[in-house]
Amino acid sequence: MRALRQPGEPLERIGQEFELGDIAVEDWIPGLRDRFAEGGVKIEDRELFEVVQASGGHPRRTMLIASYVYPTALAQPDRIATNALVEFAIRDARRDRAWN
Repeated sequence: MRALRQPGEPLERIGQEFELGDIAVEDWIPGLRDRFAEGGVKIEDRELFEVVQASGGHPRRTMLIASYVYPTALAQPDRIATNALVEFAIRDARRDRAWN
């Protein structure tokens, strides 16, 4: 992207690049819990903390792990994202091409 934004390149006048601060764990937990709940899945703070820790707080990685947790938890009879389910989701997300 940087190369495309150089003078004379197609995206020269489009967008800006700047660093954003990390999202604190305390900010992730309520938002993630609410989103899972909206979809009918219950997930405890301990499991949410594991998701954020495993992702290093990186938004794309956090959402990638969540995207593995959610459908599997939704398919469970109780619709609960257990610790084991979260561990498997973390493993699978780390193998995903989108992790890097």
